[in-house]
Amino acid sequence: MVACEFAGKMQNGAPLLVGIFRQIHTSVPGVLAPFWLALELEAQPDEVGEHRLDLRLIDEDGRTMMEAVLGSVFRRREDLGPNFSYFAEQIFLRDTIQRAGVYRFDLLWRGEALAELRLEVISAG
Repeated sequence: MVACEFAGKMQNGAPLLVGIFRQIHTSVPGVLAPFWLALELEAQPDEVGEHRLDLRLIDEDGRTMMEAVLGSVFRRREDLGPNFSYFAEQIFLRDTIQRAGVYRFDLLWRGEALAELRLEVISAG
């Protein structure tokens, strides 16, 4: 999982990521400008089908600041090999970031953490 200024897919299905970052310099308190989270997921042959994923943003105090439900579909491959899914979600935070610090995005499937991304917010002023 990566944070970036833009994420999409090329015509051949390859991911396109622009402006990857791990830090945001902004006025604190303040609202972050929208950005993208891009993900690559792998599913084994016995995990084909539609899956619900939960995305959460957690602050340093363990408070959930954002929750979103994502969906991904994995199709069966003829060679029974793993299947990959690339997707991106644009993030619009409604809550004000009250202070600088390290925030964490968690991606969960059936309550189990699949991935996390730590994002540092640095006070610009």
